[in-house]
Amino acid sequence: MKIILGFIITGLFLLLGCQYDNASFNYKDYNCTQGQGWDSNYIAQQLIGKWDWKYIVCPEGLYENDTLYNGLVLELIENGTINLIENNIIVKSSSWQVDTIYNRFILATPGIEQTRGVIYLCGDYLNFSDDYSPVGYNNYFKRQ
Repeated sequence: MKIILGFIITGLFLLLGCQYDNASFNYKDYNCTQGQGWDSNYIAQQLIGKWDWKYIVCPEGLYENDTLYNGLVLELIENGTINLIENNIIVKSSSWQVDTIYNRFILATPGIEQTRGVIYLCGDYLNFSDDYSPVGYNNYFKRQ
């Protein structure tokens, strides 16, 4: 029953929410990559610090928004702690580590949905690309 309810809620989100709203951030301007020779240690070192949420894109650009998570900050600490901060208040703290799945790097962060998906580094931006799931989306963060 919970699974069916989850699918219904997700479907409503996509139907009602996946509309282009002329957001100001253009994700297509950034060269987001996973470089050859990178390993989980290299990625982890690149992630340490604070990241401001900037943008979300649903599959195929059907939904783009730059205000949905305004004030959201990810703080990744070298000791393996991640803090989800909303408007300067830590609302969730968890552990993090870089893992691989299908030869792609992902961030294992229990309970923090904005970090779901493959990690791509884009200069001063970080992209979590969840294109592989049926309700996939991309969250972009900018390094503070």
